[in-house]
Amino acid sequence: MTTEYIHKFALACEAVYGTRDPEEIFRQRRATVKRSAPEGLRGMICTVDRAVLAAVDFSLPESVKMMTFAHLLGHALLHRKALLSGKTFEEPSDMPEGKSEREADLFAAELLIRDEDIMKLKEAGMNEAQIVSSFGAIRELVPRKLFSMRSRGVSVSDDVCRADFLKRCDVELFY
Repeated sequence: MTTEYIHKFALACEAVYGTRDPEEIFRQRRATVKRSAPEGLRGMICTVDRAVLAAVDFSLPESVKMMTFAHLLGHALLHRKALLSGKTFEEPSDMPEGKSEREADLFAAELLIRDEDIMKLKEAGMNEAQIVSSFGAIRELVPRKLFSMRSRGVSVSDDVCRADFLKRCDVELFY
């Protein structure tokens, strides 16, 4: 999947469900949400009798819980066939980061961070480090969001997207 496709999918979620809150989207999709996850996991998603079950550790800080929900929602929407065929996605995964994990991370970044939010900070004169830190607890998603914006042709200055940023995003792995 391309970054453009994932970006449009996140925008479509907001249009269809009227929110960018991943937990609310799960509710509207009538998924079963369990308020605890298996030991050692922030969350997991699977199907039981073709119904989606999302388990999230509700003892996590609110921001981590929201990122976990967004990541799992990415799996539910982008990897539906795999999910329905019996695949279970765990967060964090015990597998080396693969394409589906990167796509779910990118979806979470797209859902939780608007392009406009980044552009306002850029226009205020912030550099990459300042932009990343301004997102506080969800700052780990910002590099994915910046990569997406740049790959979609959104003009983000070199101060924000330096060459080493692209190395950190493993550009070749997105295609």
